[in-house]
Amino acid sequence: MAFTPTVTWSGGTSSATGFNASPAGSADPRQGDDRIRELKVALAERLSREGYFALVGGSSAGQEGNLRQGAGRVYHQSSAPTTKPDGNALDSDDVGRLYCQSNTTPLKVRTSNSTWVSVAAEAVRSLGGASTTMFCKVINIGDWNMGSSASVSVAHGLTLSKIIGVDAVLRSDGDNYRAPMGRGYTNPATHWGLGVGLTATNVVLAQNTAGDWLTYVNMLGAGLASTDWDATSYNRGFITIWYTP
Repeated sequence: MAFTPTVTWSGGTSSATGFNASPAGSADPRQGDDRIRELKVALAERLSREGYFALVGGSSAGQEGNLRQGAGRVYHQSSAPTTKPDGNALDSDDVGRLYCQSNTTPLKVRTSNSTWVSVAAEAVRSLGGASTTMFCKVINIGDWNMGSSASVSVAHGLTLSKIIGVDAVLRSDGDNYRAPMGRGYTNPATHWGLGVGLTATNVVLAQNTAGDWLTYVNMLGAGLASTDWDATSYNRGFITIWYTP
């Protein structure tokens, strides 16, 4: 149902027109109490729509001024917001604002470095017989010409001791084939062979040699040429990391 206020608040930001101009300087002073009550009603009707105000919505006196459940709107638009709801530019005071591009992209939060970062998804899993909260972070691999580079390192931005799982899936150049990376080690002392590994700062994706990777693809019977894995300026795939708080 559309909101229908008792008093239509007209006049915008101007004090010279509409409701903002009432009462006029020439108005009968005896009507002053009427105008004060009218203003209170107009404010209460609007503020109580999203917040606890005037003890509406089952609120208590201690909740006055708080947002009601479900109140507050996330930015929902096709590109990252650059302005506040009032039209002024976003700045360092806007840490914590939320933004969602669409129903197929993750919710993002504005951080202290003035960027939008995906909010980690949460799950509860059993570790060692006890349930614990885990978070999931997905990051892009970015450029990786697998025909010429045996490995690639991608910063994970997490504390290594909190990471409890990591997976990676690779995309062919035309994204018509995806290959999960295994965790087989050919020489743990020097490198990962067709594997996924972690350092304190990076996720390391490595193949024994470029030739080994291409042989591996051909063994799958997918009929993919070596050139299907050498594009640059192209996101090679995705890394999924599970970690504890």
